[in-house]
Amino acid sequence: MVGSLTALWVRWRGTRRLEITAFLSVGLLAIGLAATPLITAFFTRGHSMSRLFTLNSRTELWGYALEEFFERPLYGHGQSATRGLFLDEMGLGGGHNAVINLMVNSGLLGLVVWSALVFGILLNTARAARSSPEPRQDRILVYAVLVGMLANSVFTESLGAPSNVAAVWLFVLAAWSELIRPPGRERELVPGQRA
Repeated sequence: MVGSLTALWVRWRGTRRLEITAFLSVGLLAIGLAATPLITAFFTRGHSMSRLFTLNSRTELWGYALEEFFERPLYGHGQSATRGLFLDEMGLGGGHNAVINLMVNSGLLGLVVWSALVFGILLNTARAARSSPEPRQDRILVYAVLVGMLANSVFTESLGAPSNVAAVWLFVLAAWSELIRPPGRERELVPGQRA
């Protein structure tokens, strides 16, 4: 849903954005009011309010993850270590958050490299947008997939895990954003001409 909304936002310009925002706001409000009991039942799933306030124990898990991170802040505990660390301590496998997963597995070094990759994708896609003002489908898709994956990574560790489908998609987006980036403005040298 986040990826689709991002695609619409990037695709339309000017008053179209205002129209889409108004339409989606009214539509989401109507759905929210009509389906409130169903939505509440889905999110509670029979759990107590104290468990829900911890996001089904995720905040407790993230607190424990920060303790583990401070034990080995630079390089982390090693790839896929969160599976065993959290399973032994809390009964949950994985960090249930991409950044938490990266911090515990790879430390600050892994987090910096991963952040550089994500920002590089956004930067290359933005440069492509400046080179031609009309919205292109490839830029829209790169933005939509990346923002959708980042939104999903708040509660799943997949984007911060070392090898899975989300990691492959991240590398595909990096290559794709590099391909749509405008070529450099270096002038070609004519034979016999000095640089």
